[in-house]
Amino acid sequence: FEPEHSLLTHAYFRAGQSASLSNRLNLALTLHRRARSRAQKPSEVREALIGQLLASVDLELQGVDSITTELRTFGDADPTSILRLTTGELFRASRLGGIDHANREAEAALPLLSEVDDPLSRSAFLHMFSGTLVLAAEYERASELGDMALAQAEKYRLDFALPHVYVNRAISELGRRRLRRAKAFMNQADAALSRKADPHNEMSLALTRMRLQLLEGVDETFPLKPQYDLDDAATRSMMGEYFG
Repeated sequence: FEPEHSLLTHAYFRAGQSASLSNRLNLALTLHRRARSRAQKPSEVREALIGQLLASVDLELQGVDSITTELRTFGDADPTSILRLTTGELFRASRLGGIDHANREAEAALPLLSEVDDPLSRSAFLHMFSGTLVLAAEYERASELGDMALAQAEKYRLDFALPHVYVNRAISELGRRRLRRAKAFMNQADAALSRKADPHNEMSLALTRMRLQLLEGVDETFPLKPQYDLDDAATRSMMGEYFG
């Protein structure tokens, strides 16, 4: 695109999303900053800031609060904006705390789901909400919303989202001590990951299998050296959990 092309901001944002999903967080942050610098519409600013927030939190950078403050000034009253901002708050809470408050806000926003046209926004919200409910040990509700996220991903062929959702569903089933169903979701995640290179979700799945083995009381020594390049496979928080 030419420098003034109307789609340039969206292109940078989509490239930033892709970098984030492949765990290239520094690149994602750079691309979202470029999107922010060229954004004209409030919705474009909002999406660029959400991308910056997600990357900054996982990179454990300073300045997350300032991004959050700026983000809130671009929150319109339309359902899509509310859902997107709530998704960002859920992600932030999942890493930095405040989960109970974020879950209450998300429950209040849930009825807006039917008024949002974008399936990617709907599935992202449902997935993040299900994940924070797992962290709050509300496994029954997490399973319900996880099934809704799965339905969205399958209906609209959001294949890249399936491993994320399968792993999250497996964790919620582990919380309910429904180990057979947890294993089934893990196997689905494994099958989905066999078709693509996705070290981040492979690590998430490995962590979930560890949880299962601990629940079953399997006397097995876990490998302390991951089979992935750590810079590509995991965030610092994931590696902390792995070694823990």
